[in-house]
Amino acid sequence: MAYGHYIITLFFVVKLHDLVCSQADELAAWIIIVIILGVLLLLGILVLIGIRIFMELRYRYEYQQWLKEKESARFGQQENPLYTKATTDIDNPLYDKKKRQKEKEAEASEM
Repeated sequence: MAYGHYIITLFFVVKLHDLVCSQADELAAWIIIVIILGVLLLLGILVLIGIRIFMELRYRYEYQQWLKEKESARFGQQENPLYTKATTDIDNPLYDKKKRQKEKEAEASEM
């Protein structure tokens, strides 16, 4: 009985004789790997472009809805319903003193 040498890997058992392959087989394997990686890269780019197009169309739809809502607003352009005018006026007492002093000086110089 002849026993061969085997390598036990995580998923399968490979005979050592099968691991030795020609350069043509190795080149074919590299070509297949490059093609698979290229296809995956292309699919990823297409998915990103698709997401971008979907988001752009969604934003345009939302903007059109906002324009329609803006046109149907019930208040005019001159008034804002959210704005409330100030209810108190605060005078600066120091400013008033200087103003009164200048007025007194102006009256005194006129006489």
